Amino acid sequence: MTRQALHRLIEDLPEEELTPAARYLEFLACRDNLDAWNDPSYQEYALSQVRAAEDEIAQGKSISLEDAKTQFPTCFGE
Repeated sequence: MTRQALHRLIEDLPEEELTPAARYLEFLACRDNLDAWNDPSYQEYALSQVRAAEDEIAQGKSISLEDAKTQFPTCFGE
């Protein structure tokens, strides 16, 4: 993966995914700094995303891994 390819991926993200992507990139940039991971606002955000995903799974809104690979091939290196 090159920086240019990463920039293209970011440019293709839907607007509502920019904040989660930014948070994850910030985490990666300072992963040696546990303060970022332990920040209460990040923990609250991450927990809310896990709960939202669990709700979607319970409502049958999930897709199979094979469907995900078809819909998002770049995420799986294809």
